[in-house]
Amino acid sequence: MKKSIFVVFLLLFTHYIFAQDVQISIVKKIKRGQKLTYEFTNMTKSNIFLFNPMEIIVEKKKGKNWVQLETPYCPCGRACPPPPDVQTLTPNEKVTFVWTLEESLCENNEEKKRQVEKGKYRISVWYAVNKSDKIRLMRTIQVK
Repeated sequence: MKKSIFVVFLLLFTHYIFAQDVQISIVKKIKRGQKLTYEFTNMTKSNIFLFNPMEIIVEKKKGKNWVQLETPYCPCGRACPPPPDVQTLTPNEKVTFVWTLEESLCENNEEKKRQVEKGKYRISVWYAVNKSDKIRLMRTIQVK
């Protein structure tokens, strides 16, 4: 019993430490029509793994729920080169993401972009210290 409690505590403590050693630099408020640029930085002393580095994960707050927006790497089934599943980040390495504050929709196999509405949005990045224990780091922004 004591061993299980220690293991759970160790896992939670490790998650807390590493969540403090990575960073998303992002503005809190942005106006419609602008581009949101944010950086994910590995501030640890070892390599970490960034999952789906070509994907921008955005959710909109609707009532009490978060709804994921369509922001695909390769919209409407285009013949795009396959994105990497994982990217290794060395200590102090940064990855920059740019979101145009648009949602991509497919109509008749053609991409239609639509400006997002005003409201609260959440950006997510999935990473891990080892490839099996994924951690989700989120930041909330306000679109005015």
